[in-house]
Amino acid sequence: MGCDRVLSHILRYAVLMMLIAWPLPHGARAADSAPIPSGPAAEREIAITNKSKQPINEVYVSPANSDDWGDDRLGDDTVDPGDTTHVKLGRTRECAFDVHIVYEDGSREENLNVNVCRTRQLAFDGSTAVAPPPREEHAVVIVNASARPIQMVFISPAESNDWGDDRLADDSISVGASKSVTYRGDCAADLRIVFDNRSAEERKGLNMCDTPRISIQPGWTTADTLPTGTGAGQPAPPSAAPVPATPTAPVAAPSPGPNPTMEVTIANHSGHDAAELYIFPQGVTDRGADRLGMTMLKNNAQTTVSLPKSAQCKFDLHVVYAGKAPDRDLTGIDLCATPTVTLSP
Repeated sequence: MGCDRVLSHILRYAVLMMLIAWPLPHGARAADSAPIPSGPAAEREIAITNKSKQPINEVYVSPANSDDWGDDRLGDDTVDPGDTTHVKLGRTRECAFDVHIVYEDGSREENLNVNVCRTRQLAFDGSTAVAPPPREEHAVVIVNASARPIQMVFISPAESNDWGDDRLADDSISVGASKSVTYRGDCAADLRIVFDNRSAEERKGLNMCDTPRISIQPGWTTADTLPTGTGAGQPAPPSAAPVPATPTAPVAAPSPGPNPTMEVTIANHSGHDAAELYIFPQGVTDRGADRLGMTMLKNNAQTTVSLPKSAQCKFDLHVVYAGKAPDRDLTGIDLCATPTVTLSP
């Protein structure tokens, strides 16, 4: 009888261990079922693969028994479709972790109670993603207090890497006029204004809810606060005395000779693609034509620009990068001594 009792205890223990080790169903929460047992303390890591059709912008991984997702494990990085990121979980005895991801369009997908002691790889394909609720629509009045017509207006979420669509479409805002544009999103947004000569002004992290009327004035991008006139975000009153224009240095006429042009090489090592490029004599306010035309100067590429040869050697350069990288200005470049200009980070 003693042997039978021992055998009975062994069988009970074996059945209990099988029930505990049985994998939890996909999507089950730790609070709704028996937790996965912990293992010996070890360095945990999980590989997350993006099998969806859009980038993953945020990844959160936390113990299944925690109510806090913690920080975004990607930081400023993204996981493009087909790529994999490795998330280190540190040295722990925990095996059960919840994984939450956010796609580029704001939709979210989760995989809960993942046993990272057994499953070292996890894939998300977007099949169970939940779309975010529609964002509130905002209206902003753009007042053109500059000296040139506004041809394009872009408003995008502060965390976005894409400016999105032109809010004016085929319209424009003439000098002294205003126009109301709408967008859907949070109050915090970035604003980009493009004038008729393709020069641009930007401001990042504006609170569109607190500033529903924005006046675009000369030097707007360098101001610490929004321009003020009769009130916050209002244009200056018509009676305000005009600011005298700064006289520009005369540009010498091209010197005669068999070669009336000079060749300048622009090497782009900025880390961004350049969409527009302007080179003009120092002290001249008119940037002239975009030297890239319809082409784009890719990162780590270079191009050669022909300029009229003149007695002046000092030139200024203005670059408009693709995406949301800020514009770049280089001043006082001596092209007579330096025929190659490098765009650095």
